[in-house]
Amino acid sequence: MNAAARVVMALSTRDHVKPALKQLHWLPVEQRISYKLCLLMHHIHTGQAPQYLSNCLDGLFIWEQVETQIM
Repeated sequence: MNAAARVVMALSTRDHVKPALKQLHWLPVEQRISYKLCLLMHHIHTGQAPQYLSNCLDGLFIWEQVETQIM
């Protein structure tokens, strides 16, 4: 990702890359994955996601409700 930021911002190898990443609003990989998962779950919860994704999670939520009722 640092190399991509250097290319996009036309930085030399001696320039610091962190300010460029901040300016581009690029997140580190772990935070980007978390953000995308949270956004996907938000879209599913609000009905903005494709139906096949909502259908995949319907069974999961039903199973969790059954488990909590059993315990």
